Amino acid sequence: MNAKTLVWMSLCGLLLAIGCDAQTLIGQVPDGSAPDGPPTGAGGQQSFDPVGTMGHTCGPVQFAGDHAYDLPAGTEGVWTGYTESLQIGISSDAIRMTLDHATDGASQIHVALGVKAPPPPATSATDSYPPGTDTGFGGASGQTIEGFSYTAHNVDWQPFGTQWRLRFIINRAEPYASWCRLQSSYAVNYGSGTDYSCVPGNGGGSMTGPGLDGGICYTSDGSGQKKDVSCAQFYLCAGAYTCGCDQCGCDQQGISYDGVPSGPGTYDILFDGTSASGSGVHLMRAAN
Repeated sequence: MNAKTLVWMSLCGLLLAIGCDAQTLIGQVPDGSAPDGPPTGAGGQQSFDPVGTMGHTCGPVQFAGDHAYDLPAGTEGVWTGYTESLQIGISSDAIRMTLDHATDGASQIHVALGVKAPPPPATSATDSYPPGTDTGFGGASGQTIEGFSYTAHNVDWQPFGTQWRLRFIINRAEPYASWCRLQSSYAVNYGSGTDYSCVPGNGGGSMTGPGLDGGICYTSDGSGQKKDVSCAQFYLCAGAYTCGCDQCGCDQQGISYDGVPSGPGTYDILFDGTSASGSGVHLMRAAN
C-alpha cells in the first residue's frame, strides 16, 4: 500500500457521510500524469503557498479516446424524449440531445437532462457550487446537474443495418469547470511524487459552522500545521472527483488516477429514422 493510498484512505474516512471514490485522486494534470513541479516544504512537508493561479491548466483538459468524427446523414439536429430512471437531483425525466457542428466545423454532441435552466457560472472560489448546494450532499457527490449541456466524449458511430449505433460518455465533472478555474493550484507530495490539488496539504477535515455550506474545514501539511479552507473547497477538491490541477492552475477533472474519465455516464443509442432508443433513453427528432 503506497503513500497515496494511505492518504486517500484517511480522506475517505473523513468523507464517509458523503461517499468517496477510492479509485480516484485529485491533482492529476490534464494528460493523467503528475509532472515534476516546485518542491514542497522542507523534508517533503506540504506547502500552503499556491503554485498556479492562471485560471486554467497548462493545457486543455484531455479525454482518452476523443477523436474527430462525422455525424451520419439524417442524425444532425435536436432530439428530445425521456429517460426511464429519474436521477438524483433532476426534477424531470426529460432529456434533450443536440447533434450539430461547432464554429470550426467539427461535429459535436451535447446532452441535457431535466427542464430547469443550467446553473450560472461560478463567481466565488469559496462558495458551494452549484449555488445553493449544501456541499457534501449535492455538488460534492458528482451527481448530474440539471439543465447543463454535457459534451459527449469517446464518440463512436457504427452502422447497424440501415440504422446507426451511437456510443459515448459524458464527464460529470464538466459543470464544475467554472468553479475549478477560480481555484489556486497547490503542489502536494504524497511520498511517491508531486501531484496538484485545489487545496493544500494531503489530509484534513473538522467542520465548524452552521453547516457544510459556509462551514470551515482545514487541511494539514502532515507535520501538524493546518490551514483553514471553506468546506465547499475541502469537499469539492478533496472529497469529490471534481477539479484537476497542474502547475499552472485548475480546471474540470478530465482523467482519473487510473486513466478513466471522471464519473462517466455511458450511452448506447440506436438511431432509426426519426426515433432513437437505448440505455434507458427514448428520443424523437424535434428539429433539423
